[in-house]
Amino acid sequence: MKMKILIAAIVLALFSVNVSAQSRFLVGGEGGKMYDNTTIALLGVGEFPIGHRFEVGIRDSFSPYSGHTALGNGHANSARGSAILWMSKSFGLAGNIENNGYTAGSVTKNSFYTLDGVIIRRMAQGSPVRFEFDYVRQVDNQVADIQYVNGVRANGTEPDYLQGGRFDFDARLGCSGKVCYRLEFETQVGHVLTQGDPNCDGTWGPDTCGHRASAISGGALISFKLEFPRRKATENDPF
Repeated sequence: MKMKILIAAIVLALFSVNVSAQSRFLVGGEGGKMYDNTTIALLGVGEFPIGHRFEVGIRDSFSPYSGHTALGNGHANSARGSAILWMSKSFGLAGNIENNGYTAGSVTKNSFYTLDGVIIRRMAQGSPVRFEFDYVRQVDNQVADIQYVNGVRANGTEPDYLQGGRFDFDARLGCSGKVCYRLEFETQVGHVLTQGDPNCDGTWGPDTCGHRASAISGGALISFKLEFPRRKATENDPF
């Protein structure tokens, strides 16, 4: 719900300012494995430059197939709102807030993350590319999927308190007809806490069964997108 409100606010803001004619829309698909979760998803993106210095974006990824270790298969959705402040023609500051939710078996979980860092745009091997380096942190630290037995909390899916780093590479490979082709690769690595028992690990009371274990995890996603409308005069310029 919070992410839907955020996206609605961004869309309303776009109607109240002079949005650049360079706005871009993308559709495509992505797949990969991130933090032991396998996904195959449909992707929609909007990128809205505002003047020469500022850009906002929205992104939604729906996965009809989402595999989770120890939980089984289900479906998932990831929504992201982003903002970029370009300090120069090639270097900017990036801020993102992301909402990830999934249902697998009897478990439904929803988490929020911030992804903040720097972004670089340039030409590489004849193609316009973007490189983004972010610090990733889970900010919604609540026990989810709480079940009650005779009025007493019996269990819950605990947050993983992710803290890590993210690298994203996004390239416009070429154009034909009315669209251009974009290839994106994202990888993350971070420190997480493994799932514990909130009844006895200190979440809901005294620590009687030991602290939650930690682990280093990560993964990668790759996506292919069609970008439109095609603008022949600027399609080979950094975006």
